[in-house]
Amino acid sequence: PPRLRAMATAQAPAAAPSPALLARRGRVDFHTHILPRSWPDFSRRYGYGGFVHIDHDQDHVQQPGNARLLRDAELVAEVFPNAWDVNARILDMDRAGVDVQVLCTIPEMFAYWAKADDAADLARILNNDMAEQIKRAPERFVGLGTLPLQAPELAIAELQRCMTDLGFAGVVVGTHVNEWNLDAPELVAFWKAAEELGACVFVHPNSLEAGADEERYFLPKMVGMPAEICHSVTCFLTGGVLDKFPRLKVCFAHGAGTFPYVRGHLEHGLTFGRHNLHDAIETLAPGLYSGRFFCDSIVHSQEATEFLLKSMSEDMVVFGSDYPHPLGHGANRLPDGKLVSPDYKTVYSYLEASTLDKVMGTNALRLLTPIEQPAPAPPPAPSAEGVVEAEDGSATAAEESEAVPAAAADHTAPAADGA
Repeated sequence: PPRLRAMATAQAPAAAPSPALLARRGRVDFHTHILPRSWPDFSRRYGYGGFVHIDHDQDHVQQPGNARLLRDAELVAEVFPNAWDVNARILDMDRAGVDVQVLCTIPEMFAYWAKADDAADLARILNNDMAEQIKRAPERFVGLGTLPLQAPELAIAELQRCMTDLGFAGVVVGTHVNEWNLDAPELVAFWKAAEELGACVFVHPNSLEAGADEERYFLPKMVGMPAEICHSVTCFLTGGVLDKFPRLKVCFAHGAGTFPYVRGHLEHGLTFGRHNLHDAIETLAPGLYSGRFFCDSIVHSQEATEFLLKSMSEDMVVFGSDYPHPLGHGANRLPDGKLVSPDYKTVYSYLEASTLDKVMGTNALRLLTPIEQPAPAPPPAPSAEGVVEAEDGSATAAEESEAVPAAAADHTAPAADGA
């Protein structure tokens, strides 16, 4: 997208982040969520239930101005206006010292369970709205679209539209798509398209349902979510997705879950377990130690943050807040009940300035800026006699030496079964 290339090259077009942002080595919040102020009642639109809709009826909210998210008649959450109000969001960003937010929808809107055409229609509605909100302050926001991943062909079409027509930097996807893990053969074409388009893929947990006893302690998000992300990272690596598509740019949410902390256990189990998984460990180890994927910084404590930066490399961690959600990093609650984020120079006061620059800015730019595809080597010039001089001095017919692009790597092989 133009605004991210401009951030990397400091040659910004009109719609790109301002030179002032570049001069300040702007702080990027990679993990934030946004919703439209309103959207169609999808259950009515498609003729069956299960979709989330928004209700602005002020008779049923705890705080004036809030709205309720409902799945059919069941309350999902009550949200503040900064969930959709760009002006309110910018005020919070300025208070927190954040220059740019990377926006994506919430996992409750993924709708991977829905009929394919309906999910594609829903994704277009959400992506179009996000694009319009970004236009109101293009120097402050970068978009990650949502896709109907249960239908890979439709997902690829929407991915292409997000990247080319809407100017997004990439997409957000779930840790799994119904019964498919991220290394499922059905998703190979999607990963291939994401690599070819230079799209950033942000992996966010999407299994947050719970029974009453679990919900009482918020366990699905506090305990289950990190484990879900760890499972997703492990499948992604052991399934060889990065081996097939080494130029992929992927970031896992919430510090890659428990993965950094249990990877030694994983390695030991894969190597010495009762199952023959030596091929898996050979794939897993390079993914662990070669800095081949990113994660965000949402781990909530100094000790965990310092371990994350050491184990995953400070070059591969991007700052995230989960704004405007209650689990947002460093969030404070104001007297009116609103959650806001403090200045992150205060939150990360224990980090070296050089590390903070990477986590808050330069790492995100590397992740979000499209990777330029290598240009093919120019053809050798024909001689006056119509022959071409080869490197070894031999001559071949000029018409047989016309430039032929190097064959692309074969990215069509089916992925391994999910781990």
